[in-house]
Amino acid sequence: MTDSDDTNPYDTTLNNDDNNDEHTTTAVEQDFSSSVTTRDEKHPDIHDEDEEQQPSLVNDKENDQTDDDDSSSDGSPPELDRHHHPQEEKLPQETHEEEEEGSFWHRFSSIPIVQDSVGKVQQYPLGRYALEKAETTWTKASTQAGALPYAQAYFEKAGALGCLSLDVLEQRFPVVYQPTEQIVDTFLTTVKAPVHHAVSLVDRFWWTNNSRNKQPDDPLNHLSETKALLQETAHHIARINDSLRGWTTCVASQVGSQLKGSYESTQAECNQRILELTTELVTKLDSASAYAKTVSIPPAIQARLEPLVAFYDTMRHEAVKEDLSPLQKASRMVILTQSCVLPALQSSIDGIQEQLKYYTTMSKGSIKGQLNSFGIHASS
Repeated sequence: MTDSDDTNPYDTTLNNDDNNDEHTTTAVEQDFSSSVTTRDEKHPDIHDEDEEQQPSLVNDKENDQTDDDDSSSDGSPPELDRHHHPQEEKLPQETHEEEEEGSFWHRFSSIPIVQDSVGKVQQYPLGRYALEKAETTWTKASTQAGALPYAQAYFEKAGALGCLSLDVLEQRFPVVYQPTEQIVDTFLTTVKAPVHHAVSLVDRFWWTNNSRNKQPDDPLNHLSETKALLQETAHHIARINDSLRGWTTCVASQVGSQLKGSYESTQAECNQRILELTTELVTKLDSASAYAKTVSIPPAIQARLEPLVAFYDTMRHEAVKEDLSPLQKASRMVILTQSCVLPALQSSIDGIQEQLKYYTTMSKGSIKGQLNSFGIHASS
C-alpha cells in the first residue's frame, strides 16, 4: 500500500465526519430554534422553565453529536479517533478563552481604577448586593442570547462598540491603565508643583520688599504713619461730633414743639376752667348777697356776716377786672380766700353753732315751762 492509499481513507473519513457533524448540528439547532419559537408563541408564561431546560437540550445535542461521530467512524483506526476528537475539543475552548480575554467586560474590568472601585464598593453590603444583581442579570442575558442567534449578533455589536471606545480611551488617556496609586501620586505631583513654585516666588518677592523697606528713614515713615492715623482719628471724631450735634438739635426742637403745643393747649384749658369757676363764684356770691338782704337775720348773726359782705365786694372787684389774665385773677382770689374768707367763715360757723345751741336750749326750756304750767310733766 502506498502513501496515497494510506492517506485517502483517513481524509475521506475526516471529511465524512465533518460533514456529518455539520448536518447534525444544523438540524439540531433548527429543531431547537423552532421548538423554542413555537413554545414562546403558545406558552409565554413558561419562559423561565425553558431557561432551566436549555442546558439539558444542549447536553442532548452534544450527546447526539458524539453518537454521530462514533457511528460515522465505520471502523476507522482507533489512532485516528484519538487524534481527531481531542483536537476538536481543544480548539473551541481556546477560541472561547481568547474571545473572553478580548471581550469588552474583560478589558473594562481589567482597568486598575475600575478594580479598585469595585473593591471599595464590595466593602459595603448594599454595593455587594448591587454587583451580585448586575452579575446575575448579565449571566441570564448572556444565556438567552446564546440560544437566540439574532440576539447574539446585537451583543457582539455592542461588545465591538465598547472595545472601540476602550481603544480610543487607551490611545488618548493611557494613564488610565496605570495603577491607581501611581495615578494619584502623579496627580498630586502635577498639582503641587505649580503651588510650590508660586509659594517660592511669593517668598522671594516678600523678602525683597522687606529688604527694600528696611531703610534708614524708618523713624520718619513711622511718624508719617502716626500723623496719618491721628488725622483720620480727628476726622472721625469731628464727624461724630457733627452727627451728635445734629441729633441733639433735632431732639430739642421736637421736644420744644411738643412742650409748646402741650403748654398752649393746657393754658387754654386752664383759662377756660378759671373763667367758668369765676363766673360761678360771682353768681353764687350775688345770690348769697341777695338772700342776705331779703331775709331778716338776728343782730348777732348779722354782726358776724358783715366781714363776709365786705370781702364779697373785694372778690367781685377782683373777678371783674379786665387788665388781669385769668391765671392772675385765680391766684389773687385763692390768696384772698385762704387769708380772709376761710377764717371768717370758720368763726362765723362757730358763732352760728353757739347761737343755735343757745336758741335750742331756750326753746326747750320755754316749752317745758309751758307744759309744767298745764300740769304736764315733760321729760328732759
